[in-house]
Amino acid sequence: TLLFFLTLLPQPQAPAPRSEAEIPRTPAGPTLIEPTVYAPPTTIDLSQAESVVRVGEVTTYIIPPTTTIRLDTEKISSQFQLPTEPETINTQFIQVQTWNGPDYYLSHNLLAHQIALGRNDESKIARSGTFRSPAMLAADAISLVNSLQVFAPETKFKLERFTYFSGNEWPEPSSVADAQFVELILTPQINNLPVYQQEIPFISAAYDRANKLLKLAITNPIPAFTEKTLTPIATTDQLQARPSTDFFRLFVKPETSQQYFLSAPDITALTPNRLSLGLYLENSILSPIYLLQSSNYLYATKATP
Repeated sequence: TLLFFLTLLPQPQAPAPRSEAEIPRTPAGPTLIEPTVYAPPTTIDLSQAESVVRVGEVTTYIIPPTTTIRLDTEKISSQFQLPTEPETINTQFIQVQTWNGPDYYLSHNLLAHQIALGRNDESKIARSGTFRSPAMLAADAISLVNSLQVFAPETKFKLERFTYFSGNEWPEPSSVADAQFVELILTPQINNLPVYQQEIPFISAAYDRANKLLKLAITNPIPAFTEKTLTPIATTDQLQARPSTDFFRLFVKPETSQQYFLSAPDITALTPNRLSLGLYLENSILSPIYLLQSSNYLYATKATP
């Protein structure tokens, strides 16, 4: 059960408030790894006197329709003692390549755009040891992701959040002292903007107490993208006039299973004091979005008017 428990998404913490009259078109370069949650580089303070924020343009990107995902397995195969050639299942409905080694496996679901590298023997998971810092483990995970070459070379990654889990049959969040493994969520960045998809992280990685990889999971990698359009982004007055149907939830930390089905409220109900820009992947398009953080949720709305 530990090998497949990578779906709980802890709450992202809000960045420190800032007051800015406009969004700079060329933000400062990002720090690639932080030991804390991800903080978007640019925010708008909604409590400022000038409610109509003057902004520039933001870019929409497109993943070319001819783009294919091919794994570079040379380093991974050597590091995890995997065979050089995969076992392949290729039908109309299933296309999966699997490399099975003595301790690890690598799987690529070509139709679902999912990649997994993980342990194939749960009995070998370390039960003792001291966790390295989340930042150091994130650096290891990013190195593995980069070696597969499934994201465009200009993509950077940030450690967005991490959570320690117990080793019970149904793992639950725990203190680091009682934890069996730690799960890291990594967020891609393109031109210093975080990239999200609804309810699913792009990259999750879990490590045991010996700091050995339990599982690396990648969903919908972005191997290539090109600029599509430059568009002005909406002002805060325009956002505050939007109906609730224009807002959608990105991540949720549920207290009950029913909370997964909550609808996103409108901006008045959210009462955020900050907005930040990001990108949203849907149907091979990377569209600009505003991110709104409130309570246990991260919401978004399209950044364009």
